[in-house]
Amino acid sequence: MLMDSGKHQSWAFISMTYDELAHIVETKGLHTQLLTWLHENVSSTFAERFLGDPEQLAERYLLNGPPLATLSLDSEEPTILDILNHNGDAAELGLHQAVKRPTALSSPGAARRLRGCLLSCLPALLRLIQVCEKALGDGSLGDIDALLVCGIYMLPPITTNTFVPDRPQPQFTIAEPGDADNDCSALISKDALISSDEDSRRELVARVSAWPPELRRILCSSLYVTANWLRETINAFADQRSEEIRSKVLVRVNQLSKIESVLVSLATTLGGTAYEFNPISAGLVPEVSDTPVLRNVGSVSGASVNPAVRFSSNSGTNMDVDSTQGG
Repeated sequence: MLMDSGKHQSWAFISMTYDELAHIVETKGLHTQLLTWLHENVSSTFAERFLGDPEQLAERYLLNGPPLATLSLDSEEPTILDILNHNGDAAELGLHQAVKRPTALSSPGAARRLRGCLLSCLPALLRLIQVCEKALGDGSLGDIDALLVCGIYMLPPITTNTFVPDRPQPQFTIAEPGDADNDCSALISKDALISSDEDSRRELVARVSAWPPELRRILCSSLYVTANWLRETINAFADQRSEEIRSKVLVRVNQLSKIESVLVSLATTLGGTAYEFNPISAGLVPEVSDTPVLRNVGSVSGASVNPAVRFSSNSGTNMDVDSTQGG
Protein backbone atom coordinates (compact mmCIF):
# COMPACT_ATOMS: atom_id res chain seq x y z
CA MET A 1 0.00 0.00 0.00
CA LEU A 2 2.85 2.39 0.78
CA MET A 3 4.09 2.03 -2.79
CA ASP A 4 0.61 2.92 -4.10
CA SER A 5 0.02 5.91 -1.81
CA GLY A 6 0.82 8.47 -4.49
CA LYS A 7 -1.75 7.03 -6.89
CA HIS A 8 -4.78 7.65 -4.68
CA GLN A 9 -6.55 10.94 -4.14
CA SER A 10 -8.35 10.51 -0.83
CA TRP A 11 -7.65 11.23 2.82
CA ALA A 12 -9.06 7.80 3.64
CA PHE A 13 -6.25 6.12 1.71
CA ILE A 14 -3.65 8.31 3.39
CA SER A 15 -5.15 7.27 6.73
CA MET A 16 -4.72 3.61 5.84
CA THR A 17 -1.13 4.32 4.81
CA TYR A 18 -0.49 5.76 8.28
CA ASP A 19 -2.06 2.60 9.69
CA GLU A 20 0.32 0.42 7.73
CA LEU A 21 3.31 2.48 8.83
CA ALA A 22 2.25 2.11 12.47
CA HIS A 23 1.92 -1.64 12.00
CA ILE A 24 5.41 -1.85 10.51
CA VAL A 25 6.92 0.17 13.36
CA GLU A 26 5.11 -1.89 15.99
CA THR A 27 5.73 -5.37 14.62
CA LYS A 28 8.86 -5.20 12.46
CA GLY A 29 10.67 -2.13 13.73
CA LEU A 30 12.68 0.49 11.85
CA HIS A 31 16.27 1.66 11.99
CA THR A 32 16.55 4.26 14.76
CA GLN A 33 17.59 7.02 12.37
CA LEU A 34 14.65 6.32 10.04
CA LEU A 35 12.26 6.02 12.98
CA THR A 36 13.44 9.36 14.35
CA TRP A 37 12.94 11.02 10.97
CA LEU A 38 9.42 9.57 10.70
CA HIS A 39 8.65 10.66 14.24
CA GLU A 40 9.76 14.24 13.59
CA ASN A 41 7.97 14.70 10.28
CA VAL A 42 4.63 13.17 11.15
CA SER A 43 4.44 14.80 14.57
CA SER A 44 5.20 18.25 13.21
CA THR A 45 2.48 17.81 10.59
CA PHE A 46 0.06 16.64 13.27
CA ALA A 47 0.82 19.62 15.51
CA GLU A 48 0.50 22.12 12.67
CA ARG A 49 -2.81 20.77 11.39
CA PHE A 50 -4.67 19.77 14.53
CA LEU A 51 -3.24 21.43 17.63
CA GLY A 52 -3.27 24.98 18.92
CA ASP A 53 -3.43 27.07 22.05
CA PRO A 54 -5.91 29.84 22.99
CA GLU A 55 -3.77 32.50 21.33
CA GLN A 56 -3.51 30.57 18.07
CA LEU A 57 -7.24 29.87 17.99
CA ALA A 58 -7.94 33.55 18.60
CA GLU A 59 -5.85 34.31 15.51
CA ARG A 60 -7.78 31.71 13.50
CA TYR A 61 -11.37 32.52 14.51
CA LEU A 62 -13.52 35.57 15.18
CA LEU A 63 -13.97 35.13 18.92
CA ASN A 64 -15.46 37.38 21.57
CA GLY A 65 -13.27 35.90 24.29
CA PRO A 66 -11.08 32.86 24.97
CA PRO A 67 -11.99 29.80 22.88
CA LEU A 68 -14.41 27.56 24.77
CA ALA A 69 -13.01 24.05 24.55
CA THR A 70 -14.76 20.88 25.65
CA LEU A 71 -13.62 17.83 27.67
CA SER A 72 -10.33 19.21 29.02
CA LEU A 73 -8.91 17.15 31.91
CA ASP A 74 -6.36 19.77 32.96
CA SER A 75 -7.31 23.44 33.30
CA GLU A 76 -3.64 24.44 33.08
CA GLU A 77 -3.00 22.59 29.82
CA PRO A 78 -2.93 25.10 26.94
CA THR A 79 -3.03 22.55 24.12
CA ILE A 80 -6.36 22.31 22.27
CA LEU A 81 -7.36 19.81 19.60
CA ASP A 82 -9.02 21.94 16.92
CA ILE A 83 -11.62 19.73 15.21
CA LEU A 84 -13.60 22.67 13.85
CA ASN A 85 -10.75 23.80 11.60
CA HIS A 86 -11.11 20.71 9.39
CA ASN A 87 -14.81 19.93 9.84
CA GLY A 88 -16.03 19.26 6.29
CA ASP A 89 -19.67 19.94 7.15
CA ALA A 90 -18.70 23.30 8.66
CA ALA A 91 -16.91 24.22 5.44
CA GLU A 92 -19.70 22.95 3.17
CA LEU A 93 -22.46 24.76 5.06
CA GLY A 94 -20.60 28.08 5.19
CA LEU A 95 -19.68 28.16 8.88
CA HIS A 96 -15.96 28.56 8.21
CA GLN A 97 -16.57 31.62 6.05
CA ALA A 98 -18.60 33.20 8.86
CA VAL A 99 -16.28 32.53 11.79
CA LYS A 100 -12.75 32.25 10.40
CA ARG A 101 -10.53 35.24 9.89
CA PRO A 102 -9.79 35.84 6.18
CA THR A 103 -6.13 34.89 6.67
CA ALA A 104 -7.17 31.52 8.13
CA LEU A 105 -9.45 30.43 5.29
CA SER A 106 -7.93 27.59 3.28
CA SER A 107 -6.90 28.31 -0.27
CA PRO A 108 -7.35 25.69 -3.00
CA GLY A 109 -4.37 23.41 -3.10
CA ALA A 110 -3.25 19.82 -3.02
CA ALA A 111 -5.09 19.14 0.25
CA ARG A 112 -8.32 20.45 -1.24
CA ARG A 113 -8.05 18.10 -4.21
CA LEU A 114 -8.14 15.04 -1.99
CA ARG A 115 -11.50 13.32 -1.53
CA GLY A 116 -13.03 13.10 1.90
CA CYS A 117 -12.07 14.92 5.08
CA LEU A 118 -8.67 15.41 6.69
CA LEU A 119 -10.22 14.48 10.04
CA SER A 120 -10.50 10.88 8.84
CA CYS A 121 -6.71 10.70 9.31
CA LEU A 122 -6.78 11.83 12.94
CA PRO A 123 -7.03 8.42 14.69
CA ALA A 124 -4.40 6.88 12.39
CA LEU A 125 -2.04 9.80 12.95
CA LEU A 126 -2.38 9.50 16.72
CA ARG A 127 -1.72 5.78 16.58
CA LEU A 128 1.41 6.28 14.49
CA ILE A 129 2.57 9.00 16.89
CA GLN A 130 2.16 6.85 19.98
CA VAL A 131 3.72 3.76 18.36
CA CYS A 132 6.81 5.75 17.36
CA GLU A 133 6.96 7.46 20.76
CA LYS A 134 6.88 4.10 22.55
CA ALA A 135 9.54 2.67 20.23
CA LEU A 136 11.87 5.62 20.90
CA GLY A 137 10.98 6.12 24.56
CA ASP A 138 11.07 2.60 25.98
CA GLY A 139 7.29 2.37 26.06
CA SER A 140 6.66 5.72 27.75
CA LEU A 141 4.21 8.33 26.47
CA GLY A 142 5.18 10.91 29.09
CA ASP A 143 6.34 13.37 26.43
CA ILE A 144 2.95 13.42 24.69
CA ASP A 145 0.62 13.12 27.69
CA ALA A 146 -0.96 16.46 26.77
CA LEU A 147 -2.83 14.59 24.05
CA LEU A 148 -4.65 12.60 26.72
CA VAL A 149 -5.85 15.63 28.68
CA CYS A 150 -6.22 18.43 26.12
CA GLY A 151 -9.56 20.10 25.43
CA ILE A 152 -11.36 19.83 22.09
CA TYR A 153 -12.69 22.75 20.05
CA MET A 154 -15.93 21.75 18.31
CA LEU A 155 -18.00 24.89 17.68
CA PRO A 156 -17.37 28.66 17.49
CA PRO A 157 -19.45 31.27 19.37
CA ILE A 158 -22.41 31.17 16.97
CA THR A 159 -25.89 32.31 17.97
CA THR A 160 -28.96 30.22 17.14
CA ASN A 161 -31.24 33.24 16.72
CA THR A 162 -30.43 34.32 13.15
CA PHE A 163 -31.52 31.31 11.11
CA VAL A 164 -34.32 31.77 8.59
CA PRO A 165 -36.19 28.63 7.41
CA ASP A 166 -35.63 27.63 3.77
CA ARG A 167 -32.82 30.15 3.30
CA PRO A 168 -30.65 28.87 0.39
CA GLN A 169 -27.48 29.43 2.41
CA PRO A 170 -27.43 29.27 6.23
CA GLN A 171 -26.72 32.59 7.93
CA PHE A 172 -24.28 32.22 10.81
CA THR A 173 -23.83 35.13 13.19
CA ILE A 174 -21.29 35.55 15.97
CA ALA A 175 -22.99 35.60 19.38
CA GLU A 176 -22.86 38.76 21.44
CA PRO A 177 -20.29 38.74 24.27
CA GLY A 178 -21.90 37.46 27.44
CA ASP A 179 -24.92 35.95 25.66
CA ALA A 180 -24.24 32.46 26.98
CA ASP A 181 -27.86 31.32 26.59
CA ASN A 182 -27.69 31.71 22.81
CA ASP A 183 -24.00 30.93 22.28
CA CYS A 184 -23.65 27.41 20.86
CA SER A 185 -20.04 27.01 21.97
CA ALA A 186 -20.91 28.08 25.54
CA LEU A 187 -23.74 25.54 25.76
CA ILE A 188 -21.46 22.58 25.00
CA SER A 189 -18.23 23.87 26.59
CA LYS A 190 -16.27 22.31 29.43
CA ASP A 191 -18.09 19.18 30.70
CA ALA A 192 -21.66 19.97 29.62
CA LEU A 193 -21.80 17.09 27.14
CA ILE A 194 -20.62 14.50 29.65
CA SER A 195 -22.28 15.72 32.83
CA SER A 196 -22.64 13.05 35.51
CA ASP A 197 -26.13 14.38 36.13
CA GLU A 198 -28.37 12.43 33.75
CA ASP A 199 -31.14 15.04 33.90
CA SER A 200 -28.72 17.87 33.04
CA ARG A 201 -27.36 15.93 30.10
CA ARG A 202 -30.86 15.10 28.88
CA GLU A 203 -31.84 18.77 29.13
CA LEU A 204 -28.75 19.78 27.13
CA VAL A 205 -29.58 17.29 24.38
CA ALA A 206 -33.12 18.68 24.25
CA ARG A 207 -31.81 22.23 23.86
CA VAL A 208 -29.31 21.24 21.17
CA SER A 209 -32.04 19.28 19.36
CA ALA A 210 -33.86 22.60 18.92
CA TRP A 211 -30.87 24.10 17.07
CA PRO A 212 -31.15 24.60 13.30
CA PRO A 213 -30.36 21.33 11.50
CA GLU A 214 -27.21 22.80 9.91
CA LEU A 215 -25.63 23.33 13.31
CA ARG A 216 -26.73 19.94 14.57
CA ARG A 217 -25.07 18.20 11.64
CA ILE A 218 -21.86 20.14 12.18
CA LEU A 219 -21.90 19.16 15.85
CA CYS A 220 -22.60 15.52 14.93
CA SER A 221 -19.48 15.50 12.76
CA SER A 222 -17.44 16.96 15.62
CA LEU A 223 -18.85 14.44 18.11
CA TYR A 224 -18.11 11.55 15.75
CA VAL A 225 -14.48 12.67 15.41
CA THR A 226 -14.27 13.27 19.17
CA ALA A 227 -15.46 9.73 19.90
CA ASN A 228 -12.80 8.29 17.61
CA TRP A 229 -10.17 10.53 19.20
CA LEU A 230 -11.12 9.42 22.71
CA ARG A 231 -11.10 5.78 21.65
CA GLU A 232 -7.60 6.11 20.20
CA THR A 233 -6.21 7.97 23.24
CA ILE A 234 -7.65 5.26 25.50
CA ASN A 235 -5.95 2.56 23.43
CA ALA A 236 -2.69 4.49 23.39
CA PHE A 237 -2.38 5.32 27.09
CA ALA A 238 -4.05 2.28 28.68
CA ASP A 239 -0.73 0.44 29.08
CA GLN A 240 1.10 3.27 30.84
CA ARG A 241 2.38 2.60 34.36
CA SER A 242 1.62 6.01 35.85
CA GLU A 243 -1.37 5.87 38.17
CA GLU A 244 -2.22 9.46 37.27
CA ILE A 245 -2.36 8.62 33.57
CA ARG A 246 -4.39 5.48 34.24
CA SER A 247 -6.94 7.44 36.22
CA LYS A 248 -7.32 9.90 33.34
CA VAL A 249 -7.73 7.02 30.91
CA LEU A 250 -10.66 5.80 33.01
CA VAL A 251 -12.18 9.29 32.86
CA ARG A 252 -11.88 9.22 29.06
CA VAL A 253 -13.58 5.80 28.96
CA ASN A 254 -16.52 7.22 30.90
CA GLN A 255 -16.64 10.28 28.64
CA LEU A 256 -16.58 8.15 25.50
CA SER A 257 -19.80 6.35 26.36
CA LYS A 258 -21.57 9.64 27.07
CA ILE A 259 -20.33 11.31 23.89
CA GLU A 260 -21.54 8.35 21.84
CA SER A 261 -24.95 8.55 23.56
CA VAL A 262 -25.28 12.27 22.77
CA LEU A 263 -24.19 11.64 19.16
CA VAL A 264 -26.82 8.95 18.65
CA SER A 265 -29.54 11.18 20.14
CA LEU A 266 -28.65 14.16 17.93
CA ALA A 267 -28.16 12.10 14.78
CA THR A 268 -31.62 10.62 15.31
CA THR A 269 -33.17 14.11 15.21
CA LEU A 270 -31.72 14.60 11.71
CA GLY A 271 -32.90 11.27 10.31
CA GLY A 272 -34.92 11.58 7.11
CA THR A 273 -34.05 15.27 6.64
CA ALA A 274 -31.85 17.00 4.08
CA TYR A 275 -29.24 17.35 6.84
CA GLU A 276 -29.14 13.71 7.89
CA PHE A 277 -25.76 12.89 9.43
CA ASN A 278 -23.83 10.29 7.45
CA PRO A 279 -20.15 9.71 8.36
CA ILE A 280 -19.42 8.37 4.86
CA SER A 281 -20.83 11.38 3.01
CA ALA A 282 -19.08 13.63 5.56
CA GLY A 283 -15.78 12.03 4.49
CA LEU A 284 -15.12 10.60 7.96
CA VAL A 285 -15.39 6.96 6.88
CA PRO A 286 -13.77 5.51 3.73
CA GLU A 287 -16.01 4.80 0.78
CA VAL A 288 -15.63 1.45 -0.98
CA SER A 289 -13.92 3.20 -3.90
CA ASP A 290 -11.30 4.56 -1.48
CA THR A 291 -10.42 1.17 -0.05
CA PRO A 292 -7.51 -0.53 -1.83
CA VAL A 293 -6.60 -4.20 -1.83
CA LEU A 294 -4.12 -4.46 1.01
CA ARG A 295 -0.88 -6.35 0.73
CA ASN A 296 -0.41 -9.13 3.23
CA VAL A 297 1.37 -7.21 5.96
CA GLY A 298 -0.82 -8.43 8.80
CA SER A 299 -3.38 -6.39 10.68
CA VAL A 300 -2.93 -2.65 10.39
CA SER A 301 -3.63 0.42 12.46
CA GLY A 302 -2.09 3.92 12.45
CA ALA A 303 -0.84 7.34 13.77
CA SER A 304 2.51 9.27 13.95
CA VAL A 305 5.11 10.84 16.28
CA ASN A 306 7.96 13.34 16.61
CA PRO A 307 10.80 13.59 19.13
CA ALA A 308 11.39 17.22 18.22
CA VAL A 309 7.73 18.15 18.62
CA ARG A 310 6.60 17.45 22.17
CA PHE A 311 3.00 17.44 23.36
CA SER A 312 3.95 17.24 27.01
CA SER A 313 1.28 18.25 29.50
CA ASN A 314 1.54 21.86 30.70
CA SER A 315 4.51 22.57 28.48
CA GLY A 316 2.58 23.83 25.46
CA THR A 317 3.24 22.64 21.94
CA ASN A 318 6.45 23.33 20.11
CA MET A 319 5.48 24.19 16.55
CA ASP A 320 8.98 25.27 15.43
CA VAL A 321 9.60 22.25 13.24
CA ASP A 322 9.46 22.01 9.47
CA SER A 323 6.11 20.59 8.41
CA THR A 324 5.73 17.96 5.74
CA GLN A 325 2.69 19.42 4.03
CA GLY A 326 0.34 22.34 4.08
CA GLY A 327 -3.25 22.98 5.17
